[in-house]
Amino acid sequence: RSVPRCALLLSVVGAYNKGYTVQPSARASPKFFFRYAPEKLRISLTFGAIPAVLKCNQINLKNMKLGIVIYSNDVETVWNAFRFANFSLKEGDTVKIFLLAKGVEYEKLDSEKFNIKEQTKTFLGNNGKIFACGTCLKSRESEGSETCPMSTMNDLYELVKESDKVLSF
Repeated sequence: RSVPRCALLLSVVGAYNKGYTVQPSARASPKFFFRYAPEKLRISLTFGAIPAVLKCNQINLKNMKLGIVIYSNDVETVWNAFRFANFSLKEGDTVKIFLLAKGVEYEKLDSEKFNIKEQTKTFLGNNGKIFACGTCLKSRESEGSETCPMSTMNDLYELVKESDKVLSF
């Protein structure tokens, strides 16, 4: 879609609640228009008879930082959380999972129908990161593992702080 007239400063709000500001170096003419495409941002300006097209490829509208908190020990819920995490990684997003409360028991939940171990292997193989509440593990007399590493509340805080979106399962 296009906007026929625009002021000197155009604020673009998109990319999953991140605000981007585009500021041209000269005054915009009445022929200024903005076009939004899912994978790139294109800004076209016309100054008199000289058209100038700027492509802002450095703004990746698809890449998002996702934080997923798994606090359930329901096998289907945990399986779907990992499926969603794997899908998000394939879409180019950065994904971190924090296991909290009953969620730290996820390694014991694997079944034929809901193969959580396979989903976990895929997730870690695609650069996904897993953290597990150390206090929750200790209360279950567990020491953690490679796929369920002992972490802290500070790790959960940092996950929430740096994520664009946080989901819980």
